[in-house]
Amino acid sequence: MLRSRVRTIFFIIIFAIHALTLCRLHVNAEAASPPPTDASSSDDLLIDRKILFGNPVRTQGRISPDGTKLSWLAPSNGVLNVWVAPLTDLEDGARVLTDSSARPPQGAAWTANSRYIL
Repeated sequence: MLRSRVRTIFFIIIFAIHALTLCRLHVNAEAASPPPTDASSSDDLLIDRKILFGNPVRTQGRISPDGTKLSWLAPSNGVLNVWVAPLTDLEDGARVLTDSSARPPQGAAWTANSRYIL
């Protein structure tokens, strides 16, 4: 009983410290950046949606269990697909394993013998 109360109080204190830190960072960021002077300059402050929500260049890199190959997800024809390449020749030896055109695969995993990607 006492242990659970101590644990609860500990988490509340940690949460409060994080909340105060985030508030302080937010206030410091607002103070450091001057407010926009007109509507045209506020548009320059927006980050392009492709940067925030577009496909990554490469993601979910996995080394095969035998250590000879690398697999990852990268765009091919605008959709994320599974790529594989030998570790000794990542640029020229890379090839696309999947041909998804509508929905990207959620991920890829090597089998224990390094022969297949699931």
